[in-house]
Amino acid sequence: TFLAAFCACSHQSLQPRQEGAVSLRAAAAPVARVRAETSGFRVVLGSQRFQVAWGPGETTAAFQRRIEAATGVPVESQDFRLPSGVAALEDLRPAAGSGGGSLKVAPTIWLSDSRASSEVSDTEEGAFGEGKERASQEWYLLPVEDWSPQVLVFGGIFVVVIALLAAVDWPLVKLWMMNGMNYPMNGMDMMGMQGMPAGSLRNQMNGRLEQLEQELCHLRGLRHMPAMHEATMQPQLQAMPFAPIANPYQSAGPAPAAGNDKNHAVLMQAHSELLEALKAQQAVHSELAKSHTELMKAHHSVLNKMATNSGPSTAGPAIITSGQGGMSQTIKQVISNDAPLTQLSEPTLVDNTLLFLPPGAVIELGIEPNMDDKGDLQKELWFGRVWELRGLLNAKYDALGQKVKAKMEKLPARVVRELDRKMADPKVRALLVRMAARWKGAALRSHMSLNVLARLRFCNMRGSVVYAHGSGGCSWDNFRICRMIAKLGMLVIAPDGFAYPPSTAMGQLRHKDVCPLKKGDDNVDYWEGDLMYASSASGAANYSTKADKVLEKPQEFMALYEKCYQLRRSELHFIIKRLPQWILTQGFFLGGTSEGAMTVARFDDQRYGEQIIGRFINSFGIEYCYFTPTPNDGKIGGQLDVPTLNIIGTKDQYFGAIDSVAKIVANDPTNGYGEKDLTGNGYKTMVAQKLNVGLVCVLEEGVHSPCNTHDNFLRQLFQHFFTRAASIWELDQIWSGDPTLKGLVEVKQSTTNEDAFTGCNIKQLFVPTMPFPNRMSLREVQALRCITRGGDVLATAMRQEGEIIKKEKAAIAAKLDAVRAGSSKNGGKGFQQTTAQSNFYHGDAQREVKNHK
Repeated sequence: TFLAAFCACSHQSLQPRQEGAVSLRAAAAPVARVRAETSGFRVVLGSQRFQVAWGPGETTAAFQRRIEAATGVPVESQDFRLPSGVAALEDLRPAAGSGGGSLKVAPTIWLSDSRASSEVSDTEEGAFGEGKERASQEWYLLPVEDWSPQVLVFGGIFVVVIALLAAVDWPLVKLWMMNGMNYPMNGMDMMGMQGMPAGSLRNQMNGRLEQLEQELCHLRGLRHMPAMHEATMQPQLQAMPFAPIANPYQSAGPAPAAGNDKNHAVLMQAHSELLEALKAQQAVHSELAKSHTELMKAHHSVLNKMATNSGPSTAGPAIITSGQGGMSQTIKQVISNDAPLTQLSEPTLVDNTLLFLPPGAVIELGIEPNMDDKGDLQKELWFGRVWELRGLLNAKYDALGQKVKAKMEKLPARVVRELDRKMADPKVRALLVRMAARWKGAALRSHMSLNVLARLRFCNMRGSVVYAHGSGGCSWDNFRICRMIAKLGMLVIAPDGFAYPPSTAMGQLRHKDVCPLKKGDDNVDYWEGDLMYASSASGAANYSTKADKVLEKPQEFMALYEKCYQLRRSELHFIIKRLPQWILTQGFFLGGTSEGAMTVARFDDQRYGEQIIGRFINSFGIEYCYFTPTPNDGKIGGQLDVPTLNIIGTKDQYFGAIDSVAKIVANDPTNGYGEKDLTGNGYKTMVAQKLNVGLVCVLEEGVHSPCNTHDNFLRQLFQHFFTRAASIWELDQIWSGDPTLKGLVEVKQSTTNEDAFTGCNIKQLFVPTMPFPNRMSLREVQALRCITRGGDVLATAMRQEGEIIKKEKAAIAAKLDAVRAGSSKNGGKGFQQTTAQSNFYHGDAQREVKNHK
């Protein structure tokens, strides 16, 4: 502030001339100060003052002799430092007849070597001590046009402020900035630290320089460069002079900043080397990543050639070395999906059960990821079957077993004779047979369980989901839903009813040829239709492409649907009983789509009690329709205090309320069956059964495959459901606090437990069509919700997505027209209903559903 005021007052005076100085160097003590005045120069020597007039026409040499005669101090011509624009001292000499010099009084400025300058006003005579010896000091005379009295006032105040700052422990502040903020000191900072105690400054500088040296040596080691020898750096630091630094305001002497300048130079050099090492390390890391990618491609190519040319490969799992932590490197064994796997001749339901592993589980098992989610930049997920996961985990032990067998020596003849003698004993032989039988039974029971998942107990997964796929297998939206749930950190376990061998009885009911395990570099695009099967469906229980035939043989299809349900519910029971104990203790979710959703809705889960955390029913209306043989089968068959989520579209071609197979069959005037007043969702059923907690989401323009129209909404819905299942019915209130989510849902109907008639928390939400393309990732959509630009790109994406939905709806309309033509109203045979026959599984469902345990 004082500097600003100082410059403001002296602006007019400083404007005309550039800064310059006339210097007189004192070669011996005492030092004389010379100031230019109107009549010449005034020389001040200690307490004495001399007036030396520079007469008109007087030469420079004569003027110097007069100064030496007056002061007794020798003055040489090289001691005069001229201002810019002045070629010689004679240019400052007054012209003949002018009566004297034209220079006015200027302040005297003192500067010594590389130290900062200090200003002294004209009124402070002897401020540096009269009569004291000072070597290597210069006095500067700055010629200016004019000086106002305010300059003297502000100059004096400024000197007082500088003195007060010097009294404060200012060097400690500089030291804190250097150590705490990693701020490199320059020469000015080093000068400011001269007031610190020598020992404290030395310790601080040594500690900081040693720290920088250690970091630099470590970085050079990471670059595989020769480490810095201690002799190149440490001796310089130890031999560095740290003599006590004198205070310039207390005593005179040589410039005390020389040692600090050396320290500063070493510090700056180490800092520069550190920056260069960081840049080099970054370049090395980029090259390593590129080399790693090329090596993995070459590795896959070699394995494929070996498998083609030499039959079954004996190569072990791929070993991928990865460094972690920066300061240390670790070697982690990652099993490649290229490892040789032996196909099972007769795989069981457990063997063919599908697994969708989240990123944490993939890292824990040490397997190579082969799947990504929508919008991911790299693959972090894994999907495959149980037998494939077992094969990958066993692959790393096969090579070790072969090495052990190769090292085994042939038994000596003495040992062989002793073994034969023992085996001849009937008691010993019977004991060994029993032991082998027990071992074989234990191995078989382990094979028929999901103990392979026991290793995932401590990988901190969010939870587990047992998923039931639709009537076409785990493809299309079934696969998309499983992979989006896995990306949320959930383990998805999905029994596959289409993977039975065709020669088995189960395979004759339903069968599809399965695809081999996907490799790490295979294309698994999110919107690909089928990534699991290599053929179409076959078998007596297959009806995925025969929905229009339900009018021709209604009784046969009713029996078929009931048979499929019994098959699917038995699969769920079989898998749940074989879950690892840690999953049963933690609890798990049930979920399904289409036929799987019908199975989950009718599934009697009361025997599992509170192990069931929640259930979601996707693309099924939970109503009495052609898909459920009896009215009671259109209700929820499990626990009523399990939070339930129902998702269905308004244009669902099978169970929707507007135009669907269920609606056409129910409206047949002659032999129609099913609920006449179809709502197309499960809200009415939930309220009638007094479900404790339930939420129904009706998707506008949604069809039987909701991902095409509401994929990003499902992601946000599942995110909340798997986190707070008990409060799922309050979804609209929870999302109301987020401006990007509150407009996604609208409340249509609701009940609360305060209602004396219902006593339950159930809500129906209407979900409008999404304002952003579902082909975009949720991250991109969230960004678009917060900005207003990109309208052209958004319009193009929405138009492309609309064309896909339009084609899908056209195909659906054609199928519905075929179904509608078979109704008696349109001249067809109509539909007939017969009571479902009792079967082996008829006693599975309890007569009364318990509620509120």
